[in-house]
Amino acid sequence: MEIRNTHGRGDYRERWLEKDLFAYERSNSALILLNNRLDAGYDQRRVDVDFAWGTTLVELTGNAAADGNVPELVTVDNDYYEGPSKATVRSLRNDGGDRGYLVYGLAPPQAAWGVGLTNVAEVLPGGMPAANDYANGLTRLTDLHVITEDRFNVCLTTQPVTLSGTRLEDGWTWTSTSTISRCCTTTGSSPAVGPAAISPETRSPTMPTWG
Repeated sequence: MEIRNTHGRGDYRERWLEKDLFAYERSNSALILLNNRLDAGYDQRRVDVDFAWGTTLVELTGNAAADGNVPELVTVDNDYYEGPSKATVRSLRNDGGDRGYLVYGLAPPQAAWGVGLTNVAEVLPGGMPAANDYANGLTRLTDLHVITEDRFNVCLTTQPVTLSGTRLEDGWTWTSTSTISRCCTTTGSSPAVGPAAISPETRSPTMPTWG
């Protein structure tokens, strides 16, 4: 559900279709690999993508990390100068269980303090409701910030994201790290009836260090 909320956007693109394998992309957001084979192992394919050359995609379900033979990180490349972007991926087989799916997408932003608000008059605290119907209907699950001013600011301070995991190169998986830099602080203001507009974050992946 979390992946659907964070990466379930963009136009639908069918990227691969055969008897036991299916791959599709939510354009510039996520690449989904589905495998219906019941034996162990993986199937390697090279697929077109809409992501820009050099973009690092992160496997989001955790199935790649648990397997060890499937890369956790995939770097988008192409076959010739200014050619269509492509990604070499390994589709994980079911192996008799619920394992035959992978989702590769952009690394989500990370922020130590989350979203900050100004001009907050008070905070109505949230908590866990007691095990009875009355408290369950009255208890807030999260803090509620009350703003009474006409305007307020929204600030999101993000941190550089270091990606560590296995990559695929020349048929082998290698452990590597790379850093994605993001804009440090974004602020905005808006009438109290709606949220402030936040500018898009910037992504500038660096070359990985192989180890």
